[in-house]
Amino acid sequence: MKKSRTVIVNKPLTLGPSELPTSAGKLPDSYWKEAFAKICRYSKNVGYEVFITDSPDYVEIDDKEIYINRRSTPERKVYSILHELGHVVINENHQSFSSGLGYVLRNFQKKMTQWHIFKT
Repeated sequence: MKKSRTVIVNKPLTLGPSELPTSAGKLPDSYWKEAFAKICRYSKNVGYEVFITDSPDYVEIDDKEIYINRRSTPERKVYSILHELGHVVINENHQSFSSGLGYVLRNFQKKMTQWHIFKT
């Protein structure tokens, strides 16, 4: 599979809150494209290269690479890269996530028992 690197221009987002539409409506593609560029810069700062490819979105934790499908809409690309960065955060903090999850599951089980949904 041929990789193509994204070219990230180091410039701030130009659309601020005062420039966003006030009525419920779709944000312009330019907003999502600039947001995606900003998130790509962040990814690079934390050590992950972003590639725009024809493959589905995914992250290679060991290689520190994030792949985003080129056919996605600009809005979907923002969602996808944030989703893949979520995998990075969980992987890098798996011990604290695991201990927190254990706490949540124990409390969930206790509540379900109290509500007689299942017995332990």
